[in-house]
Amino acid sequence: MAEILAEDSVTIRCICGYDHDDNFTIQCERCNAWQHAMCVNITDESAVPEHYLCPECSGRTSEVDANKAREYQRLFRKRQLEYERLVGSNAGAQ
Repeated sequence: MAEILAEDSVTIRCICGYDHDDNFTIQCERCNAWQHAMCVNITDESAVPEHYLCPECSGRTSEVDANKAREYQRLFRKRQLEYERLVGSNAGAQ
C-alpha cells in the first residue's frame, strides 16, 4: 500500500512547489518523492491507492492542476502561521 508520511523529517517534492508538511502526504513508489496528497487529488485517507506513482512517474501530469495545488498550499500555510502566532501569543499571556 502507498505510504503516508510519518512525523519524521523527510523531503517533500510536490507539484505545488511548497515543501512544508501539511499532515497528509504520500510517497511515490518509483521515485520516492513525497507529495501533498491534496495536490494530487487524493482528498482523504480512504482514497489512498494501494500503489501510488506521482504524476511525473505515471505520465499523468495533465490530471493535476499545479496552480490549484499552489493556491491550496499557500492558504494552508497562511492558516498554519496564523494559528502558530495565535498560540504563541496566548502562551505568553499565561
